Amino acid sequence: MLLHCDLVFVSDDALLTTPFVNLALVPEAASSLTLPARIGHARAFAMFVLGEAVDAKQAVDWGIANAVVPRADLRARARAAADAIAARPASAVRLTKALMRDPAALAARMEIEGVHFAAQLRSAEAKEAFTAFVEKRAPDFSRVV
Repeated sequence: MLLHCDLVFVSDDALLTTPFVNLALVPEAASSLTLPARIGHARAFAMFVLGEAVDAKQAVDWGIANAVVPRADLRARARAAADAIAARPASAVRLTKALMRDPAALAARMEIEGVHFAAQLRSAEAKEAFTAFVEKRAPDFSRVV
């Protein structure tokens, strides 16, 4: 969901992952559109398909997050940003946010993702992924037909 946020602050020990494919699923919440737009296709593909994690510094370097903040200061930093936004002209903030998003494109992508997500959730691959998780073992997709 952080891809839908206007400002993102991460703690210094944050590790961001996209576990969809590892669970035999597909991206959701329009992340198949927003993540490649934010960090590029190759990086997004590695996160989605290879399950590569991104640490806090990488998240900032790649444009996923605005800043790395010590965990103890995270709430205060987010509050200070919220207060700074609240002090700005509300209509200009609202219109700027609206101009920066394409709600129709996001909704359309969410609908497409939802169809694929639901189908994958019922798949033999997902059954194997979830069974392996419960049994605390690596999934074996070679046996899935």
